[in-house]
Amino acid sequence: MFWKILVASSIAAVSPSALAQAACADLNKAVEFQLKKAASSFAEGITDNSAPRATLRELRTSNSLALAEMNLTLMAQNKCAPRQKPLNPMIYLGEALDCELATQKGEKESPKCKMDDWQGLSPHSGGNEG
Repeated sequence: MFWKILVASSIAAVSPSALAQAACADLNKAVEFQLKKAASSFAEGITDNSAPRATLRELRTSNSLALAEMNLTLMAQNKCAPRQKPLNPMIYLGEALDCELATQKGEKESPKCKMDDWQGLSPHSGGNEG
């Protein structure tokens, strides 16, 4: 009987529950969203030469990356599987630039700005994400 309890408690400690897996998926989505926001903030500055707005964009980017880091900490506390992708908002830069250009052209609700559809570059795509 003791062995059954020991094995059962070991399995419960190692394998996340369905609730924890859902939390892990939500936290990973939150990390991705913050990376997309950081890329979008960077793209906004491409045609802007205002120092105060550049400072504000840097603060927004820093806040997005801090939120991503907090979500990663929550993922670790929930024993989520480690991320296999780097925390690099620049993988979304192409799509963020497409969105910014559409916005500059006056396309208010461009499909290019739907962050849920942004795929980003694969870290193994051969690009220079450095």
